[in-house]
Amino acid sequence: MNGKGVLAKSVGVIDATADSVFEVFLNTDRRKRYEWDMLMGDLELVESYDGHYDVVYGTYDPKYLTRWHSKRDFIFSRQWFHGQDGTYTILQFPAIHKKKPPRLGYRRTKIN
Repeated sequence: MNGKGVLAKSVGVIDATADSVFEVFLNTDRRKRYEWDMLMGDLELVESYDGHYDVVYGTYDPKYLTRWHSKRDFIFSRQWFHGQDGTYTILQFPAIHKKKPPRLGYRRTKIN
C-alpha cells in the first residue's frame, strides 16, 4: 500500500435484529444479496478462519457500472466482532490469495 488508508462507517436504521442484519450482510449468495446490493456480481468464499475472519472473491455486475470499460474483480478479507452490547463491527481490507490469482479478462480492483 502507499501508506494511505480509508476508514468508512455506515449507519442506517433497519427494522430487524442486529443478528439478522449481520447474517444478511455476510451472506455471499447472489440471490439474497441482490435485494440490497445490486453492484456485486458473484461473491465466493475463498477461505474461512476461526469463524470470525474470511477471504472473499467477487466480481462487479457490469450492467450497473457502465463507465468502466473492462470487467472488474476483487478480493478482500473481512474480520468481525460481536460486542457485549449486541453490536457488530466488520473490518474489510483488500487482499491477495493464492487460490485467486488475477483472472484473464478482468481488471483487479482494490476495495475497502
